[in-house]
Amino acid sequence: LAVVALLVALLAYTPTRFFIKLTVLCGLPFLVIFAKWRQQRRFSPAWLGMGLCLALLLAVYGVQVFAFPERLQVKELTRQGDLLLAAGEYDQAIRTYRQMEPLAPEKAAEKVAVAEQQREYQRLYQRALVLLQQGEEAQARALLARIPRSARVYGRAQDLMEGMDQDGQRE
Repeated sequence: LAVVALLVALLAYTPTRFFIKLTVLCGLPFLVIFAKWRQQRRFSPAWLGMGLCLALLLAVYGVQVFAFPERLQVKELTRQGDLLLAAGEYDQAIRTYRQMEPLAPEKAAEKVAVAEQQREYQRLYQRALVLLQQGEEAQARALLARIPRSARVYGRAQDLMEGMDQDGQRE
């Protein structure tokens, strides 16, 4: 039972999952090609081609293992930023995503853009609440209408619009 628990814990650990995935993706083709390679006549075209494939698989495996620490760091920063974004901590999420810039500039820029966009939608929602409190229902509706379905505050914005509609019907 302890061995099973240890295996499950290892599989939940990101570096272990990555290593297993990489080893399976490179290792299984390597083993199949290696078995066929050993059956070929030495220095025949098939033997040389399979040898080249084996060398290529080893090179790919080496490059992937060498780049693993950076990929793991990018994955962890992405996870942290995504959690902050989901919690509505837009500025902290942006700071976390910016830490990825030296490692993965394109991904960092994409994540920062999404977080800034979500922050702007939150600002629109907050501004609409203020306008509604000031009695500016038309302006509040206009702001809420600019919030797209992809916004994290979309559900709250729709609830607010429905609340305004129900208040208007009661009057």
